[in-house]
Amino acid sequence: MFTGAAWRSTPRTEDEVKVRDELIAHFTAFANGDGTKGHVLVHGDPGRGKRWVLRSALGKCLGSGVRVVQVSLF
Repeated sequence: MFTGAAWRSTPRTEDEVKVRDELIAHFTAFANGDGTKGHVLVHGDPGRGKRWVLRSALGKCLGSGVRVVQVSLF
């Protein structure tokens, strides 16, 4: 399944804690059938921690029914 430290790690900064907690709430609500929650699009400059924060949040939601699709534009 998923491997690597990011899937099991905790956020490193206060901002990452806030974003991770919001993502966990969003993913959990969606997995529980909340129709107002849906896709999450993450964008930003390279090296800002997008993948790390997503993997950290998803690692907390594994087993809840959340499905993940990664799309590369390059």
